[in-house]
Parts: sequence; C-alpha cells; structure tokens
Amino acid sequence: MKFSIIKNKIFLIFFASFLAVTALIVLLLKTSTKQNKEDTLCFAQKSDNKSKKEMRAVWVSFMDLSMKNTDYSENAFKEKFDKIVMDCKRFKMNTLIVHVRPFSDALYNSEYFPWSHIVSKKQGENPGYDPLEYMINKSHEEGLEIHAWINPFRVQLNNVPNIFAQNNPFITFNNEKNNSFSVNFGTSKYYNPCNKKVQTLIIDGIIELAKKYKIDGIHLDDYFYPELPKKTEKLNAENFDDYDYENYCKNLSNTTKPLDHRGWRMQNINELIKTIYREIKKIDPNIAFGISPCCNNEVNYRIGADVYTWCKNEGYIDYICPQVYVSLDHPVLPFKKSANEWKNIVKNKNIKLYYGLGVYKAATGEDKGTWKNSNNILKKQIEYTRELGCDGYMFFDYQSLVSKQREEEVKNILEVLE
Repeated sequence: MKFSIIKNKIFLIFFASFLAVTALIVLLLKTSTKQNKEDTLCFAQKSDNKSKKEMRAVWVSFMDLSMKNTDYSENAFKEKFDKIVMDCKRFKMNTLIVHVRPFSDALYNSEYFPWSHIVSKKQGENPGYDPLEYMINKSHEEGLEIHAWINPFRVQLNNVPNIFAQNNPFITFNNEKNNSFSVNFGTSKYYNPCNKKVQTLIIDGIIELAKKYKIDGIHLDDYFYPELPKKTEKLNAENFDDYDYENYCKNLSNTTKPLDHRGWRMQNINELIKTIYREIKKIDPNIAFGISPCCNNEVNYRIGADVYTWCKNEGYIDYICPQVYVSLDHPVLPFKKSANEWKNIVKNKNIKLYYGLGVYKAATGEDKGTWKNSNNILKKQIEYTRELGCDGYMFFDYQSLVSKQREEEVKNILEVLE
C-alpha cells in the first residue's frame, strides 16, 4: 500500500516536472518568435529609413565633363570622372545628375543622336569608348546613384555647338519639305515641341537610355518652349508655331472649344511628359523620372511647363526639383517665399519634393549683391526646407562645390549634412 502511494507520488512529481519543462519550452519559443518578429520589424524599419534617405544630389553639367584641353582619351575621361565622384563623396553627396544629352547629341552610343563634341573633338566623332557606361559603373561602385540628365528640346545655345554632325536629327529634319521641326532664337536653336516627329524622337531616345543602361533615374531640366516675352492674352509675331496652332484649331470638332495658345503649348508638353513616364515604367518601375523646372512659375507658364498638373496627378513624374537659385533676401522672389510656394504646389503625396540650391551664386554679386550678406545662406536654406518637410536637395553645380571662391559657404553646408 505504502509502495503504491509512493509510486503515485513519484508519478505526480514526474508529471508536474514534465508540465513545467513543457511550459518553459513553450515560453522560450514564444519569446524567440517575438524577438525574431521584432528583429524583422527593426530590420524593415532600418531598411525603410534607408530607402527614405535624404536626396543629396549634384548636377554634373556638360561643362564639367568637357574633354577640351585634354587628349580626348578614355583614360583622360576616366581620370576626370573619378575625381568628380570622389569629390562628391567628400561633400557627402549620394546622387549624381549627369548631363548625357545637352544639345541633341549624346555622351553614349546612341541610335538616334550623334556623339557629343563634349567627349570627342567635334560632334559625330566616336570617342572609342562609352562615357555613360563608365560613369554608371563607377558611380555604383562607389555607392552613388546616377540620373541621366537630358535637354529634350535644346539643339544649340549661344552658338554651342558650332558644328552639327550630318546625322544630327536637327539636320535631318531641316532637309525635309514643309519643315516645322525647329525654331531659331538668335544664336540658339530649339526643336518645336508640338511636332509629332520631334516628340517621337525624344521618347525613343529616353526608351533607349532606360533599356540600354542601368541608370537610377532620368532627369529633364527647364528647357521646354523658348521663353517668349511676357504676354498673357496674345502672343506676338515671334511665335514660331502659329501655323501649328491654327491647324490644331481647324482640326477640332465644331463642338470642342480650342485651348488658348499657351494652354495648347502646355498640353503638348503634358502629353510628352505622360508618355515618357509611362514608357520608363514599362521598362523598369524603379527608374525615377523627375523634372527640375524654374522656381518662378510665371516663367514656367511662358515656357509651357505645367508644374501644377505634374505635381497633383499620378502618371507624370516621381519627383520635382524647382531650381530655387535665389538668396534669402532676393528683392523680388526671396527664397522662403518660393520654397513655401513649391511645398504647396506638390499635392500628390507620392511625388518627392527636392529643392535645387544655387551654389554657383554663393559669394557673388548676384541677386543685387544679397549673396554677400553672409556665408551660410545655403545652410539656412537647408535648415528651413527641412522644417517644411522636403525630401532632399540638388546642388548646382559640381564646379561650384569645388570652387575656392565658395569654400566657406560649402563648409557651412557640410555642417548640416550628416
């Protein structure tokens, strides 16, 4: 009897111990699972924070990449670009906006545009290597993103370039009868934005870039329609596209009211922008598409840049970067006024707002001498726009960042770039 009681007690003790150990194991498993979830969440948050990093880009213009005064060799180009990359890293940049199509030409092997005189001795000459391919590889190797910056409509600016290759689309178009492909404005030449062949050329060129190169973004600047005089009701005799506008009006149905001339121009640009965005996303949704318009929206109105539509609706852009190249004390459009206006323009929460900052004006007599008021103007601009809630900055331009004249201003910028 006693043995049976003892046996039962031993069984109960054993069973209780088993339950306790089981409970402990379950508790440990739950704790481990919770910790794993927390670790996963923490990693996701860290990754998310990284993906939302502040844009710190610098425009690298065709002038920065010019091979003039060199032997135009591949090694000379690589040496030049390597220095640009290392300087930009030293200035805490994370993105390069590199000029790859400045004048209806290309700093890469293109089916549509001739080689640029920037990398060869004259437009149309093959330099024997692909500058863009090298720039992409070098940038990525050093942890930088790279956006391909193009001027869609500009053919020539102040007689640059002074010689056109025979395969330049500008030459090809102008050999056709009933030409309405381009317009001359003094010493500058532009493509006519309303022309369907011109639009197709621009779109095909961007598709080529997105398909052939591992770029992180495609970037258009503020060259759309040539800027005409300030007219709000009627455009003057300088209008090169009167014939095209009249045809547009004639081809509308009797029940459709035509847009005014400026509204029609904006529509031409809007249709192009929408098509570019759509074609880029078909190729790679991760390629960012952005535009850097003038900060002055009266000017944007005159050149057909409908920034309000782009920044409100889906399907136009991924980011906008107004070129707010004005001082804090600009006599007409001070920086804070412009910055506030642009913050209010961006209605679409999916569109990132970057501010373009004019390093090139620092320590100069620009804006009625107001850039000489202090040497921390750009630092204050960064601090102010961070308070507004922007997504980052693009600095114009590389040469200005490394300039001795702007050294103090740049040093103060670095204080607020972590």
